[in-house]
Amino acid sequence: MKDEMKRPPNLKEEREEIVGHRSPARRSDVVQELSKVALEAAEKSAELVLLGGVYQPASRALAGPVTLDMIAQVHAAKTFLSADGLSIAEGVTTQTHAIAVTDRHMIRHTRGEVILMADHTKIGLVGDYVIAEAARI
Repeated sequence: MKDEMKRPPNLKEEREEIVGHRSPARRSDVVQELSKVALEAAEKSAELVLLGGVYQPASRALAGPVTLDMIAQVHAAKTFLSADGLSIAEGVTTQTHAIAVTDRHMIRHTRGEVILMADHTKIGLVGDYVIAEAARI
């Protein structure tokens, strides 16, 4: 599982996936992950909100109490998540506890779609911490 986390993301595909799901009428985006994808998506947004928190190097994301407090103020129309594993039986999982907690909190604060950004290499893998049941994504 750890080897999968080290694989560099395909930024072009990831950017196209996120931007392709955005509504042209969207005026703001809330971003947890620090990446070129977030910054490029921001170019198509009127406002980019970066969540604070503790930087998690393995996932290049922010997590912790500050992040959770900020997410509590959001009612997202759509959420994009990544994961380390996807299994019908075990659900969507990750190797990092703080990221699992943060992602679960974001799902609770999403009134619309929750979209998993994962390629075929994640199918059948199971991380240590559950983010959500497969049916929720």
